[in-house]
Amino acid sequence: MNAETTAFEEESTTPITAGVVADAAIPSANVNPLQLSSDIAEYAQSQTFHNKQTQNVKPENLDIRSSGILNLQVWFEHSLFRPSAAWVVIAAVLALGYPRAATKLDLKTIAFLILLADPLWGSIWRLGFGRKAILALRMNPQERTFWLPYLSSNSPAAQLMASGGVTANNALPLLIRVVLPSIAMAIAVAFVLGLPALWMTMAVVVCSLLAWLVRHNGQKQPFLLYAIVVVALPWGITLSLLPTSSTTWGPGGSYWNYQIALLLLWTLHVWGEGEVTRNIRNPLGLALLLIADIGIGTLLIVTKVPLWLLFISILWLPTWLSIYQQSSMQRNRVWWLLAMLMSAVAFGQGFV
Repeated sequence: MNAETTAFEEESTTPITAGVVADAAIPSANVNPLQLSSDIAEYAQSQTFHNKQTQNVKPENLDIRSSGILNLQVWFEHSLFRPSAAWVVIAAVLALGYPRAATKLDLKTIAFLILLADPLWGSIWRLGFGRKAILALRMNPQERTFWLPYLSSNSPAAQLMASGGVTANNALPLLIRVVLPSIAMAIAVAFVLGLPALWMTMAVVVCSLLAWLVRHNGQKQPFLLYAIVVVALPWGITLSLLPTSSTTWGPGGSYWNYQIALLLLWTLHVWGEGEVTRNIRNPLGLALLLIADIGIGTLLIVTKVPLWLLFISILWLPTWLSIYQQSSMQRNRVWWLLAMLMSAVAFGQGFV
């Protein structure tokens, strides 16, 4: 029993007992004082027991703190200004020439795209990094038991998923309480957007599973899968769902091919960012950054907006200075984001 409950009991029981004693302090002539004292003690004990019975529900055991069957916890990541899925959707919108190239700016679709690509796909992606990447649950998952043998804590499935802070005892409960609701919520929003959103959501699930397998078996960081989830899929779904008024749009059209090329180049860039952030001398990361920078510059020249290349090159300069000086690459994330947005604006100008 907590301190607040104990304090309430002392305030509620003591006055009752004191009042009875005060009233019985003047016994009548026909009452035995010893019997009266015994009756007073029994009455006080019964009142104290009654109060304890009515005050034994702890606040943390009440269910009024949650009003729904699905609980969402939303918070900002450590760095807002870095290449992420929400910024990629905005970059894709700008690359399409919005709002000038569109017959009507569909803000509702853009809002749903950001909701799906950033928090919902992000919640699925986090599942690939184990129990430590998930917020604590209100109830200990180990308290849940399953009646089917292949869902027990000793089953092969539970043993297989035991890693990254997940044990064989809580693996399957976490699957039921966290993984399935996260996927179900993303599918519900994707269903509103259409078929491309549905199969891309399934692609995010596959990427998260592959990321878990890579970390579980090889103890490596899945930077390529991260680039696909952060850049390729959000950019691709934006291209698929936002209409434009251009006659050269659509698969096989010239600007469609240019958009796919820009998507792939920034996917390579984000992949290289992860590699060089982990190890600044990583030859794969350096090669990816170099290929992406040259490719984006060439694409801007082909789309007849070479002037923007000067400003984007200035934003890329800190990255190569950090590589030359062998200094930390994390401080360059804001420059990567600005370069992505500026290249999208430049590409959108050529698109119009």
